[in-house]
Formats: sequence, C-alpha cells, structure tokens
Amino acid sequence: MRATSFLLAGLVCLAGCDQNKHQNITIHGKDGNVAISGDGQHFTIHSSDGKSTVDINTNGGASVGNLPSFVSVYPGAKVMTSATGTSATGTGGTLVLEIKASPAEVLGFYKQKAAGAGFKEEASMNMGGTQMFTAKSGDRTVQIVTSDAGGGTTHAQVNWSGK
Repeated sequence: MRATSFLLAGLVCLAGCDQNKHQNITIHGKDGNVAISGDGQHFTIHSSDGKSTVDINTNGGASVGNLPSFVSVYPGAKVMTSATGTSATGTGGTLVLEIKASPAEVLGFYKQKAAGAGFKEEASMNMGGTQMFTAKSGDRTVQIVTSDAGGGTTHAQVNWSGK
C-alpha cells in the first residue's frame, strides 16, 4: 500500500509539472527503487531490477507501436489512452479508443481478429448497450468492451495479457 501511495504521489508530481518539459523522479523503497519519467501526457515507470515496466500514454502515443501481434487498433480509431506493462511473468495492456462505427461493428471486427489469431471465445455479453467479448489462446487473453457514445461514435476498451 505504501509503495502504491508513493507511486501515485510521483505521478501526481509529474502531471503537475510543466507539461512540455520531461521530468524524472526516483522513489526509493525498502524493496527497491522505482524510476518514473514523464511529460504530463506520457509516463514510464521502471523497476530497479529492470524486470517490470509500465508505459502510460494519454495522447495515444508510444505504446500503440508496442502492441502484441494479436491486438490491433480498429482502422480509423482515435487512440485516447494506452497503457502497457511488462514483468518477468508476462505482458499486458489496455487501449481506450473512440471510433466512428457502431458498437456491433467494432465488436465484430475484434471477434474476427481474435478468431484469425487462433483465439477461442470465453465469454460474451450485452448489457444495457455495453457489449463485452473475451477470448483466450493458451496463456494469452484479449477482452473488448464497447459502448455507444452517441452521434455514431463508439468507445471501446481493448485489454490483453499473455507471454
């Protein structure tokens, strides 16, 4: 809990800094250090042992280029936020997208993409306009959640994990 508090405090400090200026801080803890760097729209967090990294973008930037082969950005989508993480046990991440298409079209695209990558459906739901699809292939999982944002726009969240 204490490490999380220090981490959040570090992110708040970086977010409050001159957003055009890159800032670096190191948080020293009893279990090791954490280095955080960022510019207000992009944060990178590294563990002192080099085994864990978290990359967070609020501008649709760098993490999009680091997607695993079984995850993609919907064609023409605006990436609102991306976050990726790596550790000794695997990788994972989240994309938040804004798309000029219906939720059904977006979900259909990702279902087709998952099936083409060898994933099998694990769960599917439609609850009050929010739709969700989860698929798995070995130790890899992908989940898509869509909702109608109005005006022909869909908000989608794509989550993944795996080695």
